[in-house]
Amino acid sequence: MSREIAKDLADRLVEIRKDNLKWYDTKTKLHERNPDGYTKPKQAVVGGVVRSYKFSYEEGKEIAQGSMKIMFSTDASCECDVTVVILNDSEAHAGVTGERIVHNTRKLSDFNESIIEAYFSAYCDDISKWIVVYEKFDSYFHDESQNAIPRICEEADRSSLTDFWRENLRSLVRVLAASSKKNVMHGGLSSASSYAISAGTIKLINVARREK
Repeated sequence: MSREIAKDLADRLVEIRKDNLKWYDTKTKLHERNPDGYTKPKQAVVGGVVRSYKFSYEEGKEIAQGSMKIMFSTDASCECDVTVVILNDSEAHAGVTGERIVHNTRKLSDFNESIIEAYFSAYCDDISKWIVVYEKFDSYFHDESQNAIPRICEEADRSSLTDFWRENLRSLVRVLAASSKKNVMHGGLSSASSYAISAGTIKLINVARREK
């Protein structure tokens, strides 16, 4: 059974995190709509801060779908779809893990076609958990989700990858090569929860969640 969680961020929290929650190009639109219908903020608006967020929480589930409201220096606002990852108590370390995820994911922001963007981390006292708020994605990569993406091999030639997988693997290799140059260690590439299905493609997620 799920319940709706809604949080207004305190002014103090917004001010503390303001440098981390701003976007940088005043000439772009406040938000965009992806072909799949999701809305996400342009990484682009000076002075934008997250004022509130909400998500549908189901106990025992690590992923929850929701939205966040962004306020701008012009007094305009927009609501964007997000996915919330709920950290386990044993790994949260009083927020250190969430901040590490956000910090290291931002180092790879040039590869948004290959990585799920992490917006911010916060403590949600309604459920007594630390969370990381990401751009909207569908699910982790697992057996049940594979129906949402093309098969791995060509039907006529089992030794040949499909174009979809060939391009996705190339993209993942590119971002992993960049992460090495930027001293970013993912730490969990063997785990299914390190990959997410987003609008029919595969992207990396949970960067540096498992510290090595």
